[in-house]
Amino acid sequence: MDLEKLNKEIFACTACAFHSSTLRKVPGHGNETAKVFVIAEAPGRAETLAGIPLCGAQEVLKSQCFTCVSMDACWSKKTNDTPEKCLYYVEARGSVLEERKEKLRTCFGVNSLPENDTYFTGKSGDLIDRMLYKMKVDRDDMFFSNVCLCRPKDNKTPTIGEGRLCGERFLKRRIEIVKPRVIIALGNVALTFLVNDGHKITAARGQVLETCFEPKTKVVPTWHPSYLIRNGFNADLRYQFMEDWKLALDVAGVEHEE
Repeated sequence: MDLEKLNKEIFACTACAFHSSTLRKVPGHGNETAKVFVIAEAPGRAETLAGIPLCGAQEVLKSQCFTCVSMDACWSKKTNDTPEKCLYYVEARGSVLEERKEKLRTCFGVNSLPENDTYFTGKSGDLIDRMLYKMKVDRDDMFFSNVCLCRPKDNKTPTIGEGRLCGERFLKRRIEIVKPRVIIALGNVALTFLVNDGHKITAARGQVLETCFEPKTKVVPTWHPSYLIRNGFNADLRYQFMEDWKLALDVAGVEHEE
């Protein structure tokens, strides 16, 4: 079975209640022969609107935010002084709406933005994009998906049972088709489905584990990007996050900059 046939099954699925509360299903996106497969828990608002898992501003707004002069400092453990003009810092600290809008206009080069507070498209995906850019790794060489392919009502975290229901039906088969060398598990929901042995992300991150199902595939757990954002883009957390990704790339044999 190829991904196109699998996607048709996904779009027709009514196996759980999530299908009736989501705008659209978000089946997966990326290179169908990727060495690296990135899995999170479930689509957020931006992902559901765009139809792309872990989508960042690059995909949705075609931004030029990678020109930020503070990027190198942001991703270095040498400093815990996140620049206040950093979009993630501003979002996490709940700065004034107009201040955030002005920063977006400057970084994204857009002239108009919605008046509500939901314009910041794909914060988690955009964080990943910036990190991959710094490491000189092409996002298009990877495959991205979630354990649950519909956005849960009220954006709640999927239960173990909800994750297993969707993951068993679709994610396992997608992994079989792509045949990655390594899977990056973002957060506890992805880790629990893939490894299923009581591991928690706080203890498991930075290790090389293995899927609990066939075909056995290496798994590198790390923080979900939203955790970094909620914690003010803390220097230690973002350093750990980046090091975990480097470990996964090394396992997959993908070249990257240090």
